Amino acid sequence: MKNYFILGASTIIKKNNVQLVLDKIADSIALLFTTNSFTPLLRICRLFVQKQPHLFHTAIEKNYFYLLSQFIPITPLKLLQQKNQLGETILLHILRLNHLDVLKILLEHKKFDELLDDVNNKKQNIFHILALNKDAEEICDLSQFIPITPLKLLQQKNQLGETILLHILRLNHLDVLKILLEHKKFDELLDDVNNKKQNIFHILALNKDAEEICDLLIEDLVKKSINIEEKFGNVDEDNRTPLELSIKNDNLPITRYLLKHFNNDTSLIISNGI
Repeated sequence: MKNYFILGASTIIKKNNVQLVLDKIADSIALLFTTNSFTPLLRICRLFVQKQPHLFHTAIEKNYFYLLSQFIPITPLKLLQQKNQLGETILLHILRLNHLDVLKILLEHKKFDELLDDVNNKKQNIFHILALNKDAEEICDLSQFIPITPLKLLQQKNQLGETILLHILRLNHLDVLKILLEHKKFDELLDDVNNKKQNIFHILALNKDAEEICDLLIEDLVKKSINIEEKFGNVDEDNRTPLELSIKNDNLPITRYLLKHFNNDTSLIISNGI
């Protein structure tokens, strides 16, 4: 008998809770039509989105700007950090799809700074994503936080062991490099190596279209009086220097560049017919 009463009481409580939710929805709908405010209704939606985070990511995928512009400002941090199948939080998803208008809304969120450490399944952070985006210059202009980003964020590595600098150089992304060069601690990124122990010049040695980005990088380093010649003697996991790697990969433009600016070993020139 006791269990019967407990079960009955539980049923009544559930019915009351359902009625409360229905009343909330009814009130929110009334406010929508009487005050043109979506906020109360969207506050109720947060509970459902929390249980089904794919809904939020679907809205981003389809670029439902008006819905997102109303929903993001009232979204708690926990919801913004929920991930899709690629391991992307809301910020990383927006950046990958280059939804600039939605990004502007997210930038105004009071907890935005707490999203900057986000990484996806490939261990890519916001800067790795920017480097993959051909239209990243416009995003960078919007993102004034880049020059003052903590060094530890710039030193985060993706699954290839690339920090943002190595990632940018491999992708030959001039626009993002220009922004990164303005960072006050940029010189502390110059010792970065990837999983193959390749440094910045090993990466350039693998890129046959790297002359322009190489010029930009070297010009900036010389202007800042940063001594980088020692990095040309560093070897990767195959025991190759950047020059030896560029020769092996028949990267004639970069081989000539490295020989011209940083190498006095004429035997390499003669033996390789350069």
